[in-house]
Amino acid sequence: MKNILLFYAIWSCLFVACNNEENDTLSPSGLEPEWFAIQDNPNNELDHLIYTVYQTYGASIFYKDTIWLDNNRFTPLNADYEITIKKNVTYAKSHDEKELSACVSFMRDLVVSKFDGDALPLSYLLVDTCWDNKVIVDVYKGLRTTIVSNAQKIGKMTPSEQKEFAAKVIAKDLSYYLFEHCDEALQPFYKITYDVYGKDIYAMYLSKYTEPTNTTPFEDFSMITGTGCESGYTPSQLQDLEMFVSKIFLDDPAFETTYGDYPPILKKFRLIKELVKKYRK
Repeated sequence: MKNILLFYAIWSCLFVACNNEENDTLSPSGLEPEWFAIQDNPNNELDHLIYTVYQTYGASIFYKDTIWLDNNRFTPLNADYEITIKKNVTYAKSHDEKELSACVSFMRDLVVSKFDGDALPLSYLLVDTCWDNKVIVDVYKGLRTTIVSNAQKIGKMTPSEQKEFAAKVIAKDLSYYLFEHCDEALQPFYKITYDVYGKDIYAMYLSKYTEPTNTTPFEDFSMITGTGCESGYTPSQLQDLEMFVSKIFLDDPAFETTYGDYPPILKKFRLIKELVKKYRK
C-alpha cells in the first residue's frame, strides 16, 4: 500500500511540473555561446580585418578550423560535418597572413558584399587546397562552413580571374539557398530541361544507349556545365542551378550571343536572372 501511495505522490508531482512547463513560454537561456561571432583582435592586422568584415556584412571568416571563445571554451569547425554521413573532405590550411589578408579583402569586395546576408553560410574557411573525395575543388559547401581554397593564389589573380572565382564562391552558397527556399519559383527552370526530352534527365546515368547519350553536348539538353559526359551522369538540379547563378554573377554581356542557338538555355538564364535580383546587391 505504501508503494502505491508513493507512486501516486510522484505521479502527481510530475503532472504539476509538466503542467507548469506547458504554461511557461520557452525562451533562450542566453548562456549559449555564439561560436560564429567574430571577436576583434586589434593587435593582429589579419584578425582585425576579419572582424571589420563581420561587423559590416555579418560574414564569419576563419583561417583556422578550431573556434576559440576563450582559453577554456573551443569547438572544432567540422568542415566535413553532415547530418547523416561524414564526408571525405580534407584540406591544407594556409599559414601566410599576407596571403590570407588578400583573401579576406577579396571576400569582402567581391563575395559577401554582393549578395543578401540571409543567404550567407554560417562561416567561411580559407585554405590553400581542398579535396572532396580526393578530388581538388575550388569551393566546398558544408553545413557549418563553406571552404574557399586557393588562398595562396587569390591575391595574385588578375581582376577578371578574381571576378570569375568570386562568381563561383557566390554561386555555391546562393544556389543552395535558392534550392532550399525557392522550390516553387524554380519549378519552371526545371521544367525547361524536362521539356527537352519529355522526361526528367537530372542526375541521369548516361551511356551510348541512353537518350541523351554520353556524347551528347550538355547544351543540347539545356545545361551549361560541360560539353559532354562519358559514362557519367548529367548534373543534378542543384548543380545545374549553381552553374547558371555563377554565369549571372560573371555579368558576361556575351552570354546571350554565346548561347543564342540554344533557346532553352536562354530561357533558363533569364528566369534565374530575374529570381536572383532580390538577393543581389
